[in-house]
Amino acid sequence: MYGHHVWLAKTFIIYRDVYEMNIFSKKALISVFAIGTIVFSIGLSHAQVANTPENRDYKVAAGLYAEGRYEMALKELERFIVKYPSSSNAVLARFLIAGSNFYLQKFQSTIDMAARIRKESPSSPIIDKVLFLEGRALFQLEKHKEAVDILEQIIAKYPESVHIPESLYNIGDAYYNMNNYKLAAENYRKVA
Repeated sequence: MYGHHVWLAKTFIIYRDVYEMNIFSKKALISVFAIGTIVFSIGLSHAQVANTPENRDYKVAAGLYAEGRYEMALKELERFIVKYPSSSNAVLARFLIAGSNFYLQKFQSTIDMAARIRKESPSSPIIDKVLFLEGRALFQLEKHKEAVDILEQIIAKYPESVHIPESLYNIGDAYYNMNNYKLAAENYRKVA
């Protein structure tokens, strides 16, 4: 648990430093931080089960992701999937692959991996997180209607999801970008 707190503190410092340098907008950084925190906490909590070679390999790959080494994490996660295709961590590894692609701005790869996870593991407990990541990637590609469709699934199917407020906000942004100001305002109001 201590390692998680250290990672969280480092993430806040990186978030602050990058924001102060005005590299990204505040809203974009909040999304990146939210996705990173979710992915890291899911990834490591499941990997702490046993000290097997499989779990050690997963921890290494998830650790690279948590450190922001997305290129290296991507390679290690893909290697993990090849080496352990039926692992209990396979869905999580694929989710981290999607997350790595998101951070590397390979949004179509993020979408493709998210769709694969939803197809192969529809009852996984992280599907709301997968949908959220997919919706954000669609939004980044300016596929606003598709982003709305994906993000609305979170609201409809996962009413307890922690991603509902940000999904509503992103839906509002998507409608705004489609010049549908009425629906944008409706979704923004739901968040307020």
